[in-house]
Amino acid sequence: MMLKTVTATFAKYVNLDELVYDITLVLLAVFFRGMIVPQGKTVLEILNPASAIVTVCVIYFFVSILLGSLYRRFSPYKEKHPVLINIVTFVLFATAGVLYIAINENLRGLRLLAAENMYIPYIAGIFVMPAGFLFGSSDNSSEGCRSAAVMISIAAGLAVFISFFYFVEEYGWLAGTGITLGGAGVYTLLLIGALYLSKKLFNEESKAAGVLRTVLFGILLPVIIAIILGFWQEISIIGQAAGMNAGDIVPRVLSSLGFYGIIPLRILMAAAPPYRIVNTGVGLASLTVYFFTLRSFIESLIAGVR
Repeated sequence: MMLKTVTATFAKYVNLDELVYDITLVLLAVFFRGMIVPQGKTVLEILNPASAIVTVCVIYFFVSILLGSLYRRFSPYKEKHPVLINIVTFVLFATAGVLYIAINENLRGLRLLAAENMYIPYIAGIFVMPAGFLFGSSDNSSEGCRSAAVMISIAAGLAVFISFFYFVEEYGWLAGTGITLGGAGVYTLLLIGALYLSKKLFNEESKAAGVLRTVLFGILLPVIIAIILGFWQEISIIGQAAGMNAGDIVPRVLSSLGFYGIIPLRILMAAAPPYRIVNTGVGLASLTVYFFTLRSFIESLIAGVR
């Protein structure tokens, strides 16, 4: 009973997903970068073409799920405020579109992929990003989850087909075929698990399902998104550092925070009901810490280049 009271009081003043996102950003800026990236290296230096494609697809998938969940938070206002819903829908799609274009252009500019392979992230995004919107737009969350799984399975089928040629070219016929078939098998198991989980996850009669939803959407999803966007932020900045002057740092960082999703997604999370002023304060503090830490990191990169 005491735990329920504490939980209810906490939820009255704080949105868990926003708080987790903000804390993760600060931890990423201060601690995680040094833990995950080897000493003396940057994120850009540890990426290869395969890991770059995986990173981009992970960003597409989890950001689309977040946007879908934000759409669901506005869904109770469909009948009374249809104009608001239309505006929200436009903003969500615009955010996804800008992120999609910015990441692919960044990938092209950094030459992480050969020019002939640049179609892979473009095609993946076309299928993976709508999955979150399918999830969010369905009145029945379980059906929405299954629809999203179908869309992602189509994308995965294309990815297996495309990656087969890539792995064969890189590693030879035997190894390439083995890697592709192994990946397809793992994906099949994950898809079956996701479909099974969707039935349990959205069973309104199950108390455990409520806890699981909180863990997945309130904790894991914002943690993953903050980390992957934070690292892509670093990738994009590192690619620009060589041509930067001291006076370029602030405008470049701000534009990068905007184009690669950290600020827009945080604003959308704050705007989605219910609004909590505590989260706004924590969010501003978190973004401030992240900004100054990133600026300091860029200054060290510029000094190292020179």
